[in-house]
Amino acid sequence: MNSVGCPPKGGRNVAKTISFLVATVVVAVLGSCEKEKSDNVTLVGEPERVVLLDSKSPLGEIMSMRSYSKDRILVLDNTHTLQLFRNKRGEGIVGVKGRGPCEYNMAMNFSVLDDTLYVLDKSGGKIVWYSMKTNSCLGEIVNAELTNWSSLVRLQGKFYLIFSEFTAGMNLSKRMLCVMDDYGQMKSLGLPFRQLDADPFIAPLMIKQPIKMRDETIYFFFPTCRNLFAFNTKTESMSKIELRLEGFGGQRNRTVTDAIEIGKRIKNSLEIPFGLYLLKEHICVASKIGEKWYLRFYKYSGQYHAELLCKGPVFEVTDSSFSRYEVSLNPIDADHPFIIIKQRYVLN
Repeated sequence: MNSVGCPPKGGRNVAKTISFLVATVVVAVLGSCEKEKSDNVTLVGEPERVVLLDSKSPLGEIMSMRSYSKDRILVLDNTHTLQLFRNKRGEGIVGVKGRGPCEYNMAMNFSVLDDTLYVLDKSGGKIVWYSMKTNSCLGEIVNAELTNWSSLVRLQGKFYLIFSEFTAGMNLSKRMLCVMDDYGQMKSLGLPFRQLDADPFIAPLMIKQPIKMRDETIYFFFPTCRNLFAFNTKTESMSKIELRLEGFGGQRNRTVTDAIEIGKRIKNSLEIPFGLYLLKEHICVASKIGEKWYLRFYKYSGQYHAELLCKGPVFEVTDSSFSRYEVSLNPIDADHPFIIIKQRYVLN
């Protein structure tokens, strides 16, 4: 293992995440969400619609998006490339794609703290960090063990990593959480796979935004697992919240003859959480089952509060609005098909 450049500086405990506010075209129906099964949430006003305009490099299927400032969005697509959009227009790739020093080949996940972007390159076994102001490389850590981890968050001068890709051959003693310092030294924080009550047979399956931070606590979840975990980094203690998810879970020791049936059930009968958002008084979990997209709100005490049924994948939730994207079916938008929908809401 080795490091290049200066170790990344610490910073505030909460990443700079500001609501994405842009001039938009208001539409009456497109992109709206429907209230269902709950009287504790109210949609406010009409949804806002904005098209992501031409990118300087091809944009594949969106895996995750995150607002960096009021006019800038980071987009990670299925080519494992990070792109920056400013005022709806693509400014190109963030960092440098490649296999050399200070380059990333397969961006699996990223974390933003102050003006620094941290990229987990799974195939290269490295974490690279860049200045969001200059797009210059500030350093990197190379450690072959990083190829075994899927998601990261930067907190209090350390990297916290989780393993969120399940396979049918999962080792039940596999540790799911670790911490790494700026020099590549890693320490297991426990949580063996057998304690998740998850289903390793459903594979390969990866979720997009499974880990977030708030104050001194790391929140995270795993595919086919009904629990949201909270790890206090100061006391190194773990707690969990049971999530409301439709479908099945906790069924182990299946045989390979089940594969076809399991595949059918995954598509329409298993609700998978894919997004986690930490609000002032609530935790919001975005999930999908079949063609249904849900937002579910919980108190930090674990109490279930409300839910929304949406028409597409949500990539950001604040205390007053949520944003999602959809693919345009209009041939006119063929060169820039992704549309962002913003909707305001109030929790009662």
